[in-house]
Amino acid sequence: MRFIYISARVRSSKNQLFLLLDPFTNCNNRHPSTSSDICTQSIHEQGRSRKPRRPWTRAVFSNLQRKGLEKRFQVQKYLTKADRHQLAAMLGLSDNQVKVWFQNRRMKWRQEARESVTSTNNEQDDASEES
Repeated sequence: MRFIYISARVRSSKNQLFLLLDPFTNCNNRHPSTSSDICTQSIHEQGRSRKPRRPWTRAVFSNLQRKGLEKRFQVQKYLTKADRHQLAAMLGLSDNQVKVWFQNRRMKWRQEARESVTSTNNEQDDASEES
């Protein structure tokens, strides 16, 4: 049994998806037994079509929403689904917006913690060099 590897473009030339097709798959009414027969099919022709995505826009939070998110973050760094759903409903945001905001805020929190540790170490090194 012979299989043909097919390359199909997905979004950009860098990302390629390799599909494994049955040798008896009819592609453009050609039989795959000929060595020069390599057929390319788009992902949509493979059966899994996706809805076209809307252009991405950045969410701009109001001051009230930002304060509510920050206040909750000070109390609780990780939210359960129920807490996230409740907070989203209270602030008029989607669950996904709250989830992503918390992910981004935790990254910022970790980065600030790392920077404060390195700056404290640098201050201690400077003080020891002066003495």
